[in-house]
Amino acid sequence: MVALAIYGIVFFGLLMIFYSLPISYRRIYYTAYTFIEYSFFTYIITLNLKTKAFKKLILIFSFSFLVFQIFYFLTADIKRLDSLGIGIETILLFIYIILFFYDFFNNPKVSFVYNHYCFWVSLGILIYLGSSFFFNILANHMTSTQMEKYWSLTLVTEFFKNLFLVASIIIFSKQPNQKNRTPTSVPYLDFDVK
Repeated sequence: MVALAIYGIVFFGLLMIFYSLPISYRRIYYTAYTFIEYSFFTYIITLNLKTKAFKKLILIFSFSFLVFQIFYFLTADIKRLDSLGIGIETILLFIYIILFFYDFFNNPKVSFVYNHYCFWVSLGILIYLGSSFFFNILANHMTSTQMEKYWSLTLVTEFFKNLFLVASIIIFSKQPNQKNRTPTSVPYLDFDVK
């Protein structure tokens, strides 16, 4: 859960400095923003996976995505957003969420899925990235007036993502601490010695 708190602080800071950045640095900003966001969400989902093969697969995909981001930054002309990077980030995170749900439902659990904080994180990611997917993909091909007209719609999805992340923190805080938990049943060790 510390990852979500750090995510909130980092992205609040990133959003605050965006408008003070010179235009020449915005290209770096877009690429870094996408990769940092990808890293936080991937880390949270990976923490909740039980299957080691899924974790290895995510590690391979993450390394490949990092190499792609560096190559794309060096070769592409990024005007408004790193559209291709955001598109790949979205598809990869959707795959990871599917792996999380597959892993969750294949491992017997006592509680319902909505009692798990990662469900709410996953739901927030799905709504946030899924709702703005085509807008982000087409951002470099839109005119400035179209961007101004439709940009506020991405803020709505950002609001719902943040709402679900807050819900995940509340769900996590209501879960008992597993590390300090004492056994619920104590064996009967009272022997009668004659």
